[in-house]
Amino acid sequence: MATYFNLGIDCGANADMAAAAVAHFHEFVVELPDGAPAICATHRSHQRGLWFVEVWPQGMGYGIPPTLPSRPELCDAQPLEIIRDALHARLQALSGYRRALFGGEAYDLLAFATPEEDNDLDYAGLIFSQDLFPDPPTHCTIKPFASGYLQVTEVRR
Repeated sequence: MATYFNLGIDCGANADMAAAAVAHFHEFVVELPDGAPAICATHRSHQRGLWFVEVWPQGMGYGIPPTLPSRPELCDAQPLEIIRDALHARLQALSGYRRALFGGEAYDLLAFATPEEDNDLDYAGLIFSQDLFPDPPTHCTIKPFASGYLQVTEVRR
């Protein structure tokens, strides 16, 4: 079974927002100091009345089928951090989405959640709209991310 590392973006019911997110990230290039750059592919889907966008640095993951690029070295600590930081920096220039998360199977976590999970905020690293989620969970440590957005840095159970 393959594990893909990606940025998942929850655009809510807004198809135009999903199209804007796809355009914003399609073929985005992340320069890496020790090798070929990571080039992002994008995909969007409509699930449960919500639009989701996947931003996949091509090859980033483990057990990827031979029909797709495979670059498991992108999951090593240094390239993973560089890619995450570059995607987050680019995400800061985008607004109108509900939630976003980077990590292993992050897109699937958001897109294929249950309806009860569509408003969950308690994932470490999750970025969310302050306007759409004005009451963040009290068991999470939150920091500012971008104008109108906050990021969960820690979840305490």
